[in-house]
Amino acid sequence: AAAAAAAPRAPPAARSRIPHPRRASALDMSEDEEALYANCFAPLGFRRAQFSRLLRLGTFVRAADDKPDVLTVQGEPILDLFVPLNGTVEVRVGGAVASTLNPYDLVGEASLLENLQSPGGEEHPPARATVVAAPGCWYVRWPQSVFYELQMEEDSDFGYAIQLMIARTLSAKLATKRESQRESEARLEGRLAARLRGNSPGDA
Repeated sequence: AAAAAAAPRAPPAARSRIPHPRRASALDMSEDEEALYANCFAPLGFRRAQFSRLLRLGTFVRAADDKPDVLTVQGEPILDLFVPLNGTVEVRVGGAVASTLNPYDLVGEASLLENLQSPGGEEHPPARATVVAAPGCWYVRWPQSVFYELQMEEDSDFGYAIQLMIARTLSAKLATKRESQRESEARLEGRLAARLRGNSPGDA
């Protein structure tokens, strides 16, 4: 029952690629949209007004109850940026589960960075892993072209906000990877030390 209560509500019918006049207000956001801003885009450097505009260009998606949604496929081009909102999202490399993502983690930011730096936003680098959202998961998706068009606008600081978002995400993921590596090395050293102590003559 608790899980059901936590599921995001379906977005209003006005959620589409065409901006609705009421959505122009940065204060006019639902509870779930506020959570997306507070837990994802605000820490990554987006101002509320920028996020409100970006929100109009995204699509809220719920995976079917009987099968998962495949967000990216290892080795195939990535065309969108994703943000999971709840549920289990697996990262698979070579068919094996390498890790799971937390809600509000970005998916596809490295590919987006290369896309933004390519002429005309034509480059769509292949995914380094397959990312799968479990049945019933909610997530939001934006085409890479949305970010490219926003960063190309004159007299706009969207370009800086987007680059900051990507930089902070990549930095956080690198820090997490390094910490995980340090923990793995510490566990390995501990096992080796225990084995050496068990084989030492003094312990016999």
